[in-house]
Amino acid sequence: MVLLSATTIVAPLAAYAQAKPQNDRAVTLLMDFALSTIPRQFRQPNGEVVTIDRTKKGEIVVPLEKAKEIVAVADRSARAQYCSLPEEQNANFQSMMQREIASERWTKQQLVFITLLHATTVAYLTGTVRVMFEGDGEIGMEVITKGPAWTEPCTDRLREDIKSRVLAYINEVPAIPAAKDDPAAPRAEPVSGTLTK
Repeated sequence: MVLLSATTIVAPLAAYAQAKPQNDRAVTLLMDFALSTIPRQFRQPNGEVVTIDRTKKGEIVVPLEKAKEIVAVADRSARAQYCSLPEEQNANFQSMMQREIASERWTKQQLVFITLLHATTVAYLTGTVRVMFEGDGEIGMEVITKGPAWTEPCTDRLREDIKSRVLAYINEVPAIPAAKDDPAAPRAEPVSGTLTK
């Protein structure tokens, strides 16, 4: 059994914060893990249940370039979580989801995947999940408390920087007014329960 810890993926992601393009291998690992843990059914905020057919990977995943964007958004969400900024974390996530829904590019299954890829990335960066590969590449998950990817303290300056980055994202074109007006919109969740990040 090979253990892939959060630090295996965090290092390339941390580098992305300073230099683009994002590490394709790290994002691909996150995508594979998100796909392997996607539930068979997912309840939308409106109560609708989306059934996921995991045998049809092409109908679930999004292209790598879009996945990189999602991981970049999740990096902001994780940093907001690290610095105890729940409103900014939620507004960041909701703005992303509203953009993706408004684009009308994705199936319901792909929107579930986008949600899960974001949550998976946040879990890695905050150090609460690690992945175990067994046998024929089968993936398992272990929830741990390892600690975040960052070691710097959350100073007022860092919090303000995170707030300004989230606000800039929310205000990007196309503007999504609901992301600013209603940051507490309900999240989609697995039918069996809310995804733990």
